[in-house]
Amino acid sequence: MSFAGKLFSRSVIIVGLRLFSAGLMFATQAYIARRLGSDKLGQFTEVTAIINILSVVTPLGFQVVATYFAVEYVTRAQGGVLRRFLTQSYLQIVAMFAVLLVADMIGLPLAVFGGSIAAHWFSICLMAFALALVYVSGSVLVAARRPILAIIGDILIRPLIVAGAVAIALVAMQPEGVLAGMFRIMSAAFFAVALVYVAAAIVCARRVPGEESASAEERRRWWRFAAPWVVIAVVSDNFFDLDILLLADLLSYSELAVFGVMARVFALAAFGVGAVYTIALPDVFEAEVRSDRSGFEANISRANMVATALACALLAGIAATAPVLLAIFGPEFVAGAGPLTLLCGALVVRSVFGPSALVLSLRDRPYAPLPSVALGVISLALGNLLLAPPFGLYGAALSAVIAISIWSVAMWLTALRLTGVDTSILPGLVSALRRSRLVF
Repeated sequence: MSFAGKLFSRSVIIVGLRLFSAGLMFATQAYIARRLGSDKLGQFTEVTAIINILSVVTPLGFQVVATYFAVEYVTRAQGGVLRRFLTQSYLQIVAMFAVLLVADMIGLPLAVFGGSIAAHWFSICLMAFALALVYVSGSVLVAARRPILAIIGDILIRPLIVAGAVAIALVAMQPEGVLAGMFRIMSAAFFAVALVYVAAAIVCARRVPGEESASAEERRRWWRFAAPWVVIAVVSDNFFDLDILLLADLLSYSELAVFGVMARVFALAAFGVGAVYTIALPDVFEAEVRSDRSGFEANISRANMVATALACALLAGIAATAPVLLAIFGPEFVAGAGPLTLLCGALVVRSVFGPSALVLSLRDRPYAPLPSVALGVISLALGNLLLAPPFGLYGAALSAVIAISIWSVAMWLTALRLTGVDTSILPGLVSALRRSRLVF
């Protein structure tokens, strides 16, 4: 099967799994909204956003660079270095978990988030800790060419746990204790799943030959690549979780619940596009390790073409189905149909300009994306302040689209200037036009 065919077929499988899990999460959220009200769903949305951000920050960027380093060490038969990398990643997650617990002891969560969030802090920390372990382990599994296994914990098992926890809490507990109960159940189940993923990653690492130890210089290289991704991953992968926290004081809990559902639909569509890059990453990284420039750029170009086509198809589908989809949650959620369509237009923008931050990191420019990221966050914060209060959900959606567009263009220009690699869809379009002229 061709590279593009492999990308498409595996992406379809992953998107299919994601559709199932998204349907389950939508049903769960709709159940919460109808049983407990949109205000409770808004609180649930805010807690989930905090968990998602902490789970990305806790590994200190190692979950992002793990795939690249794992592919490098597997290709070079440096199993000892891979195992040292994995051990350090896990130890850092444990240390960050301890820091989060100490923060609770000194009352930091209460001061920052208020009592409604601080009451669930231990469950939040445990879930973030468990998800961080899953992310690092999953990155190693992706490098081992097991992408389905790598992501199934987050896209399938996680929604099943959430749905089960909600069902048990609503049946077994009083209304005032439902949120606390479901968070406790979720945290315990996430931790059990994390242990399974850690075991799977260790087994894969032990199969790689080589006992060479990681040098001090190599460990510094890990930090040089990983450190900027602490910020980049939060803004790129958890953009809407950050946005929800920024909007928490600008929108009511009911509006925040609607925006949270909009963000989940966007995340589903973004995952479908991101699945293309998940499948492509091992081949892209391997071409880089082997200094195969033409193969490296060709793989990125093909992935961009597939990702952009998929983004356009998903945008059309969301525009057609948004009113019906949001009505499931209740009549007050239908107001998010127009803003949702506007929001998902940003997905096409992201796909058109490609994985610029990844290319900068691979070309030993790991800190170069930070100015673009900072520009995006600043524009998001200012846009929310100026647009969300007067225009509500439309203002929040427009602010997000502007911020995503600004940072995507800025990062693309940065990558083009510093590496000479055009990460946009343009090279793929030019190549397609040349082939069509040869045919016709």
